[in-house]
Amino acid sequence: MEASFQEIPVPISRGRADYRATDARILRVAAQALTEDPHVSVSAIAELAGVSRATMYRHYSSVGTILEVLRTRALAAERPARDRLLATLMRPEPTAVEIVSALSTYVRDTFAALDDGGPGPRAVVVWDPALRAALATDLVPPARQAIARLQRQGVVSPDFDADTLLGMLAGILLEGLRQVTTGKLSPGDAAALVQHTALIGLRARARRDAEAATARM
Repeated sequence: MEASFQEIPVPISRGRADYRATDARILRVAAQALTEDPHVSVSAIAELAGVSRATMYRHYSSVGTILEVLRTRALAAERPARDRLLATLMRPEPTAVEIVSALSTYVRDTFAALDDGGPGPRAVVVWDPALRAALATDLVPPARQAIARLQRQGVVSPDFDADTLLGMLAGILLEGLRQVTTGKLSPGDAAALVQHTALIGLRARARRDAEAATARM
């Protein structure tokens, strides 16, 4: 009995599989190399990846091309988590706890997504200023508005400049990503640490304000 069309196995080209494996290795090695030296050359990446210069140039002719691929993969992996965070930040009156919870979820989901996005995307966020600038374009304006709402609610002191607060929060997020990238923290632990740190700051501020109000009575 002849096999049906659906039953006939479709062979995977060995050459294509080898090409993909080599490409993945190059990107993984390049991400690590660029983390250590932003000015690393294509030749150095080829040597670290264990491929000839000819093979390297068949995949990537410049470090800029590698960067663009890593950047695109990172943004694609991160996008769903960013959309969920923006949905919370752009609500009419989100509470401080809701905002911090949304940030924690963003961290956890982003770290996990970058981890699954193939070689390099997670590492590239740590050291690529262009990628971080692309993220900031989307996230900073609604985050600024959310801080202003928290200041109107009395949760965050109006004495704190919004950009200063955002810079400090970005530093916490970036450090969390570094810890995940080096294997010192899991995505879930990094998210919990960010949430814990942010909530402590908010609660400490609220406690100081309450104590100050009591002292004036």
